[in-house]
Amino acid sequence: MITQFSKSIIITSLISLSTLAVAHERCAIDLLEIPGHEATLPAGELHEWVDARWYGTKAFDRPEPEESMKKYVETMSTEEKNRTQLLFIGDSISAAWRYENNIGAFDKHFGQYNPQNFAIGSDTTHGVLRRIEEGNIDGFSPDVVVILIGVNNIASWGPQHTVEQTADGVLKVVQTVHQRMPEARILLMGLLPRGDEARTGSFRWQEGTEINAILESNIDNKHLFYLYIGEQLIEENGNVKSDLFRDGVHLSSAGLKVWAETMKPKLEELFKK
Repeated sequence: MITQFSKSIIITSLISLSTLAVAHERCAIDLLEIPGHEATLPAGELHEWVDARWYGTKAFDRPEPEESMKKYVETMSTEEKNRTQLLFIGDSISAAWRYENNIGAFDKHFGQYNPQNFAIGSDTTHGVLRRIEEGNIDGFSPDVVVILIGVNNIASWGPQHTVEQTADGVLKVVQTVHQRMPEARILLMGLLPRGDEARTGSFRWQEGTEINAILESNIDNKHLFYLYIGEQLIEENGNVKSDLFRDGVHLSSAGLKVWAETMKPKLEELFKK
């Protein structure tokens, strides 16, 4: 059973229905029937500011995570790529699985699927799209791809895209992955809730809930599936559980464990399809 998006639990003000209607009209796409869909994202470069410690010790250490990832992929054999059953694409939230203190947990929760984690800190949808177009996922044929991306699109240090642009960019990532990996089931994660300082400041959290509503409305449950784990990360009053976040934005090791355990039934379901 797919977790349903619950707006009433995590937002403190009503979302404008007219805004959502316009956003959905602009962003909704049929993944299979409109392969030429063009995202409305403005041109821009990946904003990099995360320091070395965010990348742990596995494969993609700073100062050049993109170049390190490219070299890592280039050194992988065809056999290694073929063994990959689970692929993560995203930003620093997903990249945290590569921190030295989280690598063991990553292997514990996902090791049976021979996973690869291609998330990069501070990444945005256009950064992901650029690397896909450059061939970073070519040669892989995973059964499941987990995508969590978009929050840096609306962050104050990023391109500060609108709800429509961000949702459109996420859907373009989904479509591009589907075109490169047509047999893969794509598990699209809803943007996570934020701590008070992030919700009211740089991350514009109300827009995050609007983006999630658009993303969930595009799910077909055939190739594209949706999972929102926010309910497991917040208190009854809507505040995030402090022990599950390092800074109100990034999940702690305990928070990553909640993500893995909440996602486990969905992964098991998708791997049986």
